[in-house]
Amino acid sequence: MRPEMEWRDVVVPRLGAEYGVLSWLTVRGGYYFERSPLETTDFPIYDCDKHAVTAGARASFLRPWGLLPGWLHFDLTLEELVYVGRDVMGSEVGGHVFAISSGVEVIFL
Repeated sequence: MRPEMEWRDVVVPRLGAEYGVLSWLTVRGGYYFERSPLETTDFPIYDCDKHAVTAGARASFLRPWGLLPGWLHFDLTLEELVYVGRDVMGSEVGGHVFAISSGVEVIFL
């Protein structure tokens, strides 16, 4: 027997800002809320609405230590996803996910 599902269209508005703290340091943050596209189902799909909060920083250096002929950027981002509780076939599912990501970008002039 094929599972029955109902879907909804989803728009994900996002809000973010960044601020230059020092000439070489930028901080940023953001928030979004994403509704689950799954309206109803009789199949055990664990898909919930979620809130996401992010915070990050970027350090930028032009011609660092005289070694590079361009820009060197270091990024660090922290993110928390909060999954709103939802009843899925008799089980309440939800929770938190934390993530840390980093990166390096080199731009040659």
